[in-house]
Amino acid sequence: MDIECLIKREGNTHIVMGGYDYVFKLNDNGKKVCTILQEAHQKHFLTLKDFIEYRSPKIERIIPRADEVEIKNPAEIKPKKKSPKKRRK
Repeated sequence: MDIECLIKREGNTHIVMGGYDYVFKLNDNGKKVCTILQEAHQKHFLTLKDFIEYRSPKIERIIPRADEVEIKNPAEIKPKKKSPKKRRK
């Protein structure tokens, strides 16, 4: 799980927990984030006021909406003609 650190300071934020050195670094969205793999550590971070679960911004819609697509009548769609296969001699 990715956890975001809300502590405002320059540089990375290091937190040592259970023998792990977690380093919260700025990501492309300007948030200090670290991937926490230990479930117990995830739960502990989320109980602290300066840490929240990081959710990346939504990606722009790739699939067009129905009103953005020209819908054709299936009866008007002609199947592609297959090219004749060459016979081997």
